[in-house]
Amino acid sequence: MSEQDKAVPADHIVPVDRQLLSAWRQSWEQVLAAYETLPCESDDDAEAWTKFRNHVHEQLKAKEEERKTATAPLDREKRAIDSWYREARAPAEAFKKLANSKLEAYALAQEQERIKQLQAAQQFAAAQDVDAAHAALSAAPAETKTAGNSVRMSWTWEVEDLDAVPGTYLTRVVNSDAVQEYLERIADGHYPHVPGLKFTRAASARPTGKRK
Repeated sequence: MSEQDKAVPADHIVPVDRQLLSAWRQSWEQVLAAYETLPCESDDDAEAWTKFRNHVHEQLKAKEEERKTATAPLDREKRAIDSWYREARAPAEAFKKLANSKLEAYALAQEQERIKQLQAAQQFAAAQDVDAAHAALSAAPAETKTAGNSVRMSWTWEVEDLDAVPGTYLTRVVNSDAVQEYLERIADGHYPHVPGLKFTRAASARPTGKRK
């Protein structure tokens, strides 16, 4: 029996102390409330915020490792169960796909025949051959309707000749890669300028590693 086939023993599941976790959350709620209004308006302020932010970052990393340790056995068990059901469902899923493909092919064939007969009826009607037009309409199959089955007809498309496509069906988009390459060449102290584009400066702070 493979590891994937084995159930996870109850004694292998890491218990989670929810009271301790709740207390940890409450302590950080208090810290958040206390620090929320403190300014960051000088180099000293920025240094203090950086040190505390990095401390928080390490705390969060530790808690994430705890979570991974607690959920790892459950994740393995879930993957095993998913695999069992996926394997068990495979033949039934294949049969469902087969049935759908046959029903879809039948519906398409019926529609093609119906369109053929309707077009013929229009031609006969234009030639004032009423009997032939009526016969063509009578020969046209009705829309496919089977109890317990619904077939939705739709169109798909692909480009054969882009140059031949009317402008109504084309859209103009900005080349984001080209814009990004341009921004990377902007010298420090200068501002980007591209007609039709608006540039906004943004800052993104992140820890760069442990700080004492």
